[in-house]
Amino acid sequence: MSNIGWGIIGVPDGFQHISQGITANKNINTVDNRVCSEEYAENTVSAVIYDTAIVEGTNTRQLMTYFVEYRFAKELEKERPGSFYGSYISLSGVVPDSVECCKVIVKLLKELSEYNKGFFISDDKKFKKEYTDSSKDYDLNSSIFKEGIDLINSLLNKAKIPTKKIDNKKVL
Repeated sequence: MSNIGWGIIGVPDGFQHISQGITANKNINTVDNRVCSEEYAENTVSAVIYDTAIVEGTNTRQLMTYFVEYRFAKELEKERPGSFYGSYISLSGVVPDSVECCKVIVKLLKELSEYNKGFFISDDKKFKKEYTDSSKDYDLNSSIFKEGIDLINSLLNKAKIPTKKIDNKKVL
């Protein structure tokens, strides 16, 4: 599991997250989506985000692939649209190359988002509290999540890791 991170995200009062794996205690602002709006109140928005990050202990960058699920919610004590909650899975230096792996990722994203909703979102789609308010009450390492992470990890062991830089950017 050394190349996988996962967690829950949201904007109860500014972007916040609770993370495990390689993203535990790291800045993951890459997944901070400011396009989520009330138009998405009935639909889940999903994204795959490719980014690079500095490898800890070195001065080199590596590919980071984020799979993210966004759901609409209103911030604490505010009525404006544009807030969200959801979940993410981050892969370091690898891109999944099988449909089976992607299906497991999507299933785990839904489970993490539902877990997030249970703790932090009220029935009227408003945040109940900030993520830091209940740090001892959640367990992102529960057996349900660990089984999914272990399965993703086993499927990623078969994926090819990008080994060379491609420097032929084209405008479409």
